[in-house]
Amino acid sequence: MHRIPFVSVCMITYNHENYIQDAIEGVLMQETSFPFEVIIHDDASTDRTADIIRKYAADDARIKTIYQTENQYSKGIRAFPHYVWPEARGKYVAVCEGDDYWTDPHKLQKQVDFLEKNPDCSLCFHAIEVKSCSGKVEQSRVMRYAAAQGTGKFNPQKLLKTGAPVAKLASFVLPSEIVKNLPKWYYDAPIGDIPLKFICASKGDFGYIDEPMGVYRAMVPGSFTSKKATMPYRHIVKHYHDTADYVNSFNVYSGGRYKQEADSFLRSKKKGSAAAIMKRFGPVKTLKFLWESRNNYIQL
Repeated sequence: MHRIPFVSVCMITYNHENYIQDAIEGVLMQETSFPFEVIIHDDASTDRTADIIRKYAADDARIKTIYQTENQYSKGIRAFPHYVWPEARGKYVAVCEGDDYWTDPHKLQKQVDFLEKNPDCSLCFHAIEVKSCSGKVEQSRVMRYAAAQGTGKFNPQKLLKTGAPVAKLASFVLPSEIVKNLPKWYYDAPIGDIPLKFICASKGDFGYIDEPMGVYRAMVPGSFTSKKATMPYRHIVKHYHDTADYVNSFNVYSGGRYKQEADSFLRSKKKGSAAAIMKRFGPVKTLKFLWESRNNYIQL
């Protein structure tokens, strides 16, 4: 008889044949005092990703797989909230995308221990190594949350002003009840990590472990980060307006608790979008964008 998992490791992947082995092995090497399951969702990959997943799943009963026959992301359907998190059985959920991987075999144990000792925390993340996959030479650096001044818990208020880029999905462990009770507006957000951080912030403190226990790969071909540099004007504008929608929805959802910080984040997004438009499309379209995005805020 299989024990009920205490942690559900949730992984999504698409065309990651060069990376998925690292991702899976980083999870399977975890040494824990509790049982955990691994839920892997493949979004109709056209390379060998699904074959690699099948091989691992055949050898390890902890792995549960979901294979799509049609790509869901292209339809605007994100895998984590629609397909993966609803299947999670653990008290906690850990997140790892198929092009990232974990490097510390005690990562899960350390984060779960932290959350068990600090039940007022709604999210635990850790320092992470960032590897850039653009160009021929892979560059890396360790990203730490210096303001935390070492391992501990803190109020995430200031962190939200920037969207908390230091907190990467590959370092997330959080109570599964959060991802199983997401507000409707979350499903319409253009990305999943930043609004998830906002939701977690409305429910408690954040925990931080000042140890690089995983790797986040940036600029992987086909990823959102790699597409931003060539995004058409209309996509930049839509992404900004979709961001404004979820920020306003969050402010209503949270009763305006972090409205100042959320609005500061949105202003920085507008500034960044305007700079990208100016660089690639010139002043006329930049002024058009700024004029059309002037009424983005809901007054509470």
